[in-house]
Amino acid sequence: MRAEINLGWAMAWRATLGGLVLGGGGLALCVAAVVGPPGRDPSQRALAVLFGLVLLLVGVGVLVAVRTSGLRMRLDEDGATVRHRTHGGFSVRWDELARVRLLRENRWVGRGRAWHYTLVLEPAGADFGERNPDLDLWREGADYRYELGRLGLAGRRLDRELARRCPHTYRGLTRVD
Repeated sequence: MRAEINLGWAMAWRATLGGLVLGGGGLALCVAAVVGPPGRDPSQRALAVLFGLVLLLVGVGVLVAVRTSGLRMRLDEDGATVRHRTHGGFSVRWDELARVRLLRENRWVGRGRAWHYTLVLEPAGADFGERNPDLDLWREGADYRYELGRLGLAGRRLDRELARRCPHTYRGLTRVD
């Protein structure tokens, strides 16, 4: 049995909320313009419908973009697959790795601080890079570091799933100060 974790949800909920507000506001404006009081000028109604449709389209566009983007990780007993729309992704088997670590660092974001996660993969053999050329982008010395970013509660779920799926190589969640 495999687990698929949507790691992009921590930031996407704000965009989803914005898309719902924009789309809902646009729909309400269109309905109010069409069904509204009969004494209004037709040009005002047309302008309100046009503005409402623009808001509705922007809201729907935001919701579609949030739904199709994001970082997803699929974990099973054989290995892990990371899919990201813009950064690509990779697949790796647990038996190819000597250690897997999850780093959690408290970083400044704007005026506040937020937890950022990094997945660290330490290869078991010297030919790991040849078998996994899609990981070359994230190589740092002997390790491969994949920045996961802000995960919110998905970071804890990822920690639990890694401990469950690959207990022989997973070394746990490490806090970086």
